[in-house]
Amino acid sequence: MYTCCWFLVLHFCLWLQYNLCYSFCSVEQLKDLGCKWVILGHSERRHVVGEDDQFIGKKAAYALSEGLGVIACIGEKLEEREAGKTFDVCFKQLKAFAADVASATRIIYGGSVNGGNSAELAKQEDIDGFLVGGASLKGPEFATIVNSVTSKNVAA
Repeated sequence: MYTCCWFLVLHFCLWLQYNLCYSFCSVEQLKDLGCKWVILGHSERRHVVGEDDQFIGKKAAYALSEGLGVIACIGEKLEEREAGKTFDVCFKQLKAFAADVASATRIIYGGSVNGGNSAELAKQEDIDGFLVGGASLKGPEFATIVNSVTSKNVAA
C-alpha cells in the first residue's frame, strides 16, 4: 500500500521577479497560489514555444533560488529516438542545468512512457519518475505504469 499525494504544479514560470509581462506567470505568483513545484522543460515548451536548454536552465535556477521545487523534463523526439540519438539529446538538455540545480531537481522521464516500457525505465538509476501523457487516459495501462514505479519510490 502506498500513500498518494496531490500537488498543484504549474507548467511554466518566469526567470524574473514579478514582471509585468502578460501571459507569463512569475515564481512569486506561483508561490502566492500555494504551488510548491513547477514543471520546466516540457516538450511542448521546447518544441512548440521554442524554449532552449539555456533558457530552461535559467528559469530552473531562479525557481530554486526562490524556494520553488523544479520538476525538470528532458526527452527526445520520436525521430531522435529512432535515429539512436536519445543519449545525446538528453545529455545536452541536462548539461544546461548547473550542478547545483541538477542536484536539487527531480529528473522526470516523460512523453513516451507507457505500460510496455515503464518497468524497464523504472529500473534506470537516474530516472526519478515519469511524466505520463496519453497513457494516463487509459486506466489499465496507467495502473501498469504506477505499479512499475511504486517499488522504487519514484514519482508517476
